[in-house]
This record gives sequence, structure tokens and C-alpha cells, in this order.
Amino acid sequence: MTAKVAAAEETKEPTPSLKTIARMKSFAQRAKRSSSGPGQLRRQMSQRIVAYREASERTKVLKAKERAAKSKAAIDHAGGLLADADDLYFSTLKLHWPALLLHVLAAYTAIVLVSTIVNLLCARGLGFDGTGTWWTAIMYAAANVVTMGYGEVNVSTKGAYFAGIVQMALGLMLNVVCFAVVVSKFQQPRSRLVFASHFCVTKRDGKRVLLIRLANRRCNLILHPEIRVLFLTPHATQEGESYIGQNELQLETVSSAMTGVLTVSHVIDEKSPLGKYVKDDTFDREAFCDESNALSVTVLGRDTVYHDDLMCKHTYLCAKDAIFDQHFSWMTRRDENGKVVLDFHRLDDTEAAASVAAPPTANPNVPPPSLHFNDIDVHVFCGGLKLGDRLRPNCVFSENAYAACEAKGLRVKRHFIDLAAKPQWFLDLVSDYGAKAETPCVLLPGGEFVTDTAKVLARLAPYDGVGMAVEPADVSPGMLMSWFGYQASVPVTVRDLQNAEKWAESRLKLDKFVDKLRPIDAYLDGRDYLSDSAKIGWSDLRYIFFVGFVDMFSRVCDPEGAAYVQSQCPRVKAWVERCSKDPVVLKARCGLNFDPRLPANCAAMQKMVGKYFKHQADLLPSFVDEVLAPYDAFASGSAPLLAFEDVDVHLFAGGLRLGDKLVESCIFSDNVYAACIQAGWKLRRHWIDLEDKPQWFLDLVEKNEAKAETPCALIKKADGSAEFVIDTTKLLERLAPSKGEGFPVADADVMPGLMMPWFGFQASLPVLVRDVRDAAKASAKEEKLTAFVERLKLLDAYLQDHDYLSGGSAPGWSDWRFIFLAGITVMMTRNFDADGGTKIEEQCPKVIAWINRLTRDPIFLRTREGVAYDPRAPQNALSMRHLVHKYFKHQKDLVPAFVDEVLAPFDAVAATAKQKAAAPATKGNAIAQSGLQKKELATFCL
Repeated sequence: MTAKVAAAEETKEPTPSLKTIARMKSFAQRAKRSSSGPGQLRRQMSQRIVAYREASERTKVLKAKERAAKSKAAIDHAGGLLADADDLYFSTLKLHWPALLLHVLAAYTAIVLVSTIVNLLCARGLGFDGTGTWWTAIMYAAANVVTMGYGEVNVSTKGAYFAGIVQMALGLMLNVVCFAVVVSKFQQPRSRLVFASHFCVTKRDGKRVLLIRLANRRCNLILHPEIRVLFLTPHATQEGESYIGQNELQLETVSSAMTGVLTVSHVIDEKSPLGKYVKDDTFDREAFCDESNALSVTVLGRDTVYHDDLMCKHTYLCAKDAIFDQHFSWMTRRDENGKVVLDFHRLDDTEAAASVAAPPTANPNVPPPSLHFNDIDVHVFCGGLKLGDRLRPNCVFSENAYAACEAKGLRVKRHFIDLAAKPQWFLDLVSDYGAKAETPCVLLPGGEFVTDTAKVLARLAPYDGVGMAVEPADVSPGMLMSWFGYQASVPVTVRDLQNAEKWAESRLKLDKFVDKLRPIDAYLDGRDYLSDSAKIGWSDLRYIFFVGFVDMFSRVCDPEGAAYVQSQCPRVKAWVERCSKDPVVLKARCGLNFDPRLPANCAAMQKMVGKYFKHQADLLPSFVDEVLAPYDAFASGSAPLLAFEDVDVHLFAGGLRLGDKLVESCIFSDNVYAACIQAGWKLRRHWIDLEDKPQWFLDLVEKNEAKAETPCALIKKADGSAEFVIDTTKLLERLAPSKGEGFPVADADVMPGLMMPWFGFQASLPVLVRDVRDAAKASAKEEKLTAFVERLKLLDAYLQDHDYLSGGSAPGWSDWRFIFLAGITVMMTRNFDADGGTKIEEQCPKVIAWINRLTRDPIFLRTREGVAYDPRAPQNALSMRHLVHKYFKHQKDLVPAFVDEVLAPFDAVAATAKQKAAAPATKGNAIAQSGLQKKELATFCL
């Protein structure tokens, strides 16, 4: 809209119509031609007319307003899209072919129908043999419009002749327009460029890069592809303006031509617009993946077939399209004829970066072991894998070397080396001897260092000539490489499975591996072991670790292949089962057999796939991730180790933070823990901060649809899975049910039986002097104290004849049910109401003696971490303060002064730790500051 139009809209004076202005112009011209003098003309113009120049300007303004009104009406009618006649050609070319053809057909049909109606009006002037008037009119119209000729119709009148001329002219114009549209549409270059559904942020040669992949499905030559990548993010200025910032990402050198597939990269350094997301060599994924950030990619290139420019655009949303620490996989493969072809189904395929799958850096924090030879003959360094809080065996050749040395009777000291992050002391050791950092290797007295399985066996445990002869090449590369070839050919997708050629190739390689096992199977005919004896020997140890592992791996990743191997070599299958139970083999494998569901075996299979068979990651069953999930969470630091290798129960107990550690602070958790310890359960206790429950615990209870309360537990079931149980009563019924001995205890006897009377009494303690002088309140307090004492008297009566509520000479189930509640309530009563404490001691002396006895019991001390009921113990002072702050806030002035004195050093430590752990305050999101809505960005990008 022009400035004049805007000015006209802002004026308050009404604008005259075109007719009025025309009359004014005419009158002005007549007045100018009149013989009147200049003065009279000026008076007439000032009184009755508008100046000609002003009228002309207002005419232009009015016409502009009318055009703007029509344009706005057209836009409103089209739902926001331009619908002006100037855009008709553009809108027509934009139509898809089916819609365009329908529009052309509709145009011809409309003109023919209108022409038919006109021809009917001129029916008398048309003649056609053998037809009626209606068909004559249609034929005449169609002939004129489409072919621009009369056809066989005879024209006898001038009206019919004129109608024919007009119809031919309309047909000519329609034919030209349709021809122009169709030809122009055919000449439009249509690209078949496609983008990967995501982009990658990873590292190349130590540099962090952003990778974008696109492909040309036609695979024709595109010259000089010009690719631009814009990083779109909201920006708010200091002046309050908000807009979408467009920061161009400089790409590394792009190829001068493109045919099939092209991957472009942008280096993320300090000059990059994305450099702000890199801090201490760590990429801030959370900030980068904000929903307001996006990447806009445009491609412009010269198509050698169209001889015209191709253009393509794609938008990535960082929140859902970004993939980290992975790079794109190869898209090429060979077809049946050996020709390299592009597989566009792999356009989105990625694989983990090597630095993520296997970090090459050493761990400098692992202290070196003592390598003395006082009572040791040899130090064996074996390959291992970090799982949870310790290393597990993960090298079949190391297991072979260690087992052979053990069987030889050597005094062996084994050191596990983390194959994923070899410790610095090991790297220094092998460097001193000029050897490779590989396992197994051994250190002998005198500084002799030997590497390689065959050399280690030849030096320490050579073949004694008994049993099946085994050459080093029989195992590696013989059997090892044949299995690698077979396993690499196992089909992963249904398409591979249905490919007869690939399936035949895989089975052929499987047969080659079976051929390596046949000599063992044949030798075992009539024998239990390869050693020719009734026990395991050198030849068995040479094979068992490798054969056992590959049999387990095949049973998981290729059950059909494993079944085929077992059917062809049944004696090998039985031999593996016998050897896996042998003490030497179990010691070499740290007690592990070849059960694929054992965590160490799952980790070994996962590492094997990640290192050698990355394309077969989907062959691993889901239970592998399920078994390893607790270890992965532990390794990431997001949760404690909740595995069931050494324990049967994971108990989650309530605790409070005392300084820089958590301490016991839940009497019901103590009850369950002590009962389980006495029942003989192998359990691990995890403290849950009652004032700041960790996220992993909240996720755990949410997963099990439970409340975030303690105590609760994960209990190992017979099938190896975990059962989640919450509530003290249910836990005791599941883990340590009452045997019916000693003092009978029902759930109601503890909670609310004993607890609620004490709560009522504690809440009634006076805080103000006027409350002490209030007779009604004093009487109510005494009544509630009496109610609490009456509950204790039940215990006191039973303890008149017994030392413990168990009825025996040692604490039992009934004692653990009461002691932790009775102990804390009596302690608090003594410190908050001295008279009430005295009354309890006078009326329940046996209960006081029972509490004193139990506080010296080993299970009690283990449960409460060595702390009895001394009110000045930091743990007890913390519990009293916590109870008051949570349940009796009005009684904070009753808390003894020594409580704050005892806890002051711990509070200072906790405050310092909290201050260090606090994250720096972050500025508000630019969108929040500017008020820009995220959907505006989406609209802009799309």
C-alpha cells in the first residue's frame, strides 16, 4: 500500500465518490473557459468547487483504496491465499497433474456447454443430416471450439455464422492457454532430492562436526550443487524486538558434482554459531535441542538433463531430529552381479562413533597392583570388562592361559585389564618390555614378560602329549576365523532372510565352521573329555572357553544355526555342558557358566556385537538390555547398582542427610532390615533421602505404580526377574513372616497401636506458659500420656518373665517389630517432657531395661549403624529435629538447645556441599524474554 493510500486512510475528511469528482472537474473546466474575470472565477472555485489538481489526487487515492479493498476481499475469500487474476497463471502451474487435467477438461466442457446454448438459439440456421437439433448444436460447438471448423454442419444464417466465428476464437485462445500451461509444466525441473530424516552431531578426527546427508534418487549428474545451512533460533534485542535469527553454518568443501548421495559437514568450533553449545569439550545437548531451534537446508544445482536449476529445501527441528555421537552408515552394497549399487533404504542408517563404543583413553585413577613374587609363581594379565563395581572375565584366550596355569599347579595371581579403558600402569608395563597392550600376557620372576596365548602356554603349560593334539592354528585363526565368517553372514532383516543367495552363503559358512568342530566330535566318541581321562585336561582347556562362548552366542543370535551345530556335533554339546561345571573352568570364569542371561555373559555378547558385528545389533534379544540396565545406570552415575548377583533383596530405607552422608531415619525400614538379617537374606540397603528423594528412586516407584515411600524393596524371583514390594507389613510377610513365637504382635499393635498414642501425647505438649497454666490442656496432656503408657505396659507385662519379646534368650521377630519405635519415642519423651519420661521409667521399668539390652545386640547395632538411643548422638539429634519440623512445627521451641549445637558442624558441611553442587543460574529462554511463540518458528521454517 502506497504512502498516499495510507495518508488517505488516516484523514478524517470523507472522500467524495468518483461521480462527484467527475462533475467537479467538468464544472471547473467550464468555469475556466467562461469570460468572467479572474476574481469572479476564484470566488466560484473557493465557494463551490474543488481545485482540479486536488480532485485528480483524490481520484487516484480512491482508485487505490478500491483496488486494496478488492485485494483484501480476494485474500479473505481465499482463506489467506492470493486469489488475484495476476496469480491465475502461477496457481495453475502449481497444480499437480491430475488436478491440472481436470481443470483443462472443465474449461473445455464449460465453453462447449455455453456454445451449445448459443447454438440452440440459432438452431434454424444449422443443418445436419440424421440428427436432432440438440446433437447438432453440441457437434457444432465442439467442432468450433476444439478443431476450429464447422465439420459437417451447414450454416444458413448470419447469426449461426457469427456464433461459429466467436466459438472458434474462444477455442483458439483456450487451446493456446492450455498448450502453454502444459508445455511450461513439462519444462519445470522436478528434483528427486531426499534428505535423511535426522542429522548427526559427532566427532571426526577429534573435531566436533554436524553431518547432513542428502541423496538424489535419479542418480543423474547435478553440477555445482550449492548447499546452504541456516541455524534458526529466536533472538531478542535489548530494545525489545524479537525475531528469528538466521545464522549460516559454513560447510566444509562441497563436491563440484553430485550423483547419488552426498554428506556435508560443518565444523563446530569457536567461530561456529553452534560453538556456544560446547563447554569444556562437552556438547550441551539440552540447550541445543530446545524446541525453538531448527536447521534450514537449501540445495541449488544445475541438472544436466533438464539443463536448468534444481532447488530443494528441508527443515530439521533440533528437538527431535538430532542424533549425537553417531555417524551415517555406508549406503553402498553389491548386487547379485557384483556391481556396486546404492541402497536408499539405508539413507537414515547410523552407527555409533568408535570413540563412544570403545574409548581409547586409559584410566589414570586405577592404582597399580603389587607385582611381587613372594608366594606367587606368575602374574597373569587377563582381559576383562567393567560391569557394575568390578571387572569380569571377557577374553576366552586369557581364560585358557589362566586355567592351564592353574591346572599345572602354578601359584597364579590374576589381574583383570579393562579392555575398554586399559589402565595407565598396564600401558606403562607393556611399554617397558616393548610389547603390545594385549591380553593374555604374563610376568615371570626375573623380569621375563611373555605375550600371546600360544607362547604363554608353551612357556608355562606346554602340551604334555596326552589327549587330543591341538595346534595353535587349530584355534586361531582356524576355528576363530571360520566362526567369524559364519556369524558375520547371519541375516538380520527379513529381506536378507528371504534372499536365497544370502541364505545359502550363510549356511555354507556355517558348514565351514561345523567342519572345524567335527574333529572334536569324532575324538569324543567314547570319551568324556579330550584329555583321554575322566577329568578335564590341557586339550579341553584349549578349546572349551572359545567353543562354549560361540555356542552361547549362536544360541542367542542364530538359534537355527546353533541347533544345526548341535545336531551335527551332539558329543560336542554334551562335552561343553560337562566342562562348564568343572571347578577349573568355573574358577577361570569367576564362577560363570555359559548361561546367556548372566550379566557378565550379556556384557560380553554386547561388546562382541558392538566391536565386530555392528550391523547385527538388532539380533541381540531384548533381555540383554534388560539385564544390563542396572549396570548401565550405575555406570552413568544416575542410580546405585540394583543387580542381583550377590544379593537377593535391595531394600530402600528412609534416611536423612547428616553432613555429606545419609544416615538411618526410618523406624519401619529398620524393622524390615533387622528381620531380614535375622532371617538370613542377602540384602543391600540403599538410603533414600526423605527430604530430597533422588530421581532414580522416583522413576523406580513410578515404573512400578507405587508411592514414593519407604520401606520398599526389589526382591529377586526364582526366574531371575525382580519383584517390587512396598509397605512394612507386606515386606515382612514376603521376606520374614512371624513364626508365632514370643509376644503376639498384630499390625494394629504397632501402627496405629503404639505410634498414634505417642503422636497424640507429643502433639499435646505445652509450648507457652499459659498452656501450662491451662488446667484443661494439662488434663488432656496427662490423658494422652496415660494412653501411651498403657500401650507400653502391655510390653512391660510380657517382659516381667522374659528378657526379650521373642520369649527366648535372644531378640526375635517381635522384638524387631517394637524396638525401633519404642526406642525413639521414649528418647524423645525424656527430652521434651521430663515428667513424662519419669512416669514411663516408673511404670514400665522392664521396657526400659529391654531397650537397654537390645541396643547392645549386634543386629540392632548393624541396623542403626552402631548408634543406640543417646540423644546427643548426631543421628538421633537429627531425627528429633526432623520429626519436629515435619509433624510438630509448633513445638520447635521445645527442641533442646544441644540439638542445634550437635548438628551445627554437619549443617555447615551440608551447606558447603549444596553450594558447590548448585548449578549457576541460567538466563531465561530468548523466546520467554521476547514473547515469541514457538509455533511462529515452526510456521517460519515450514
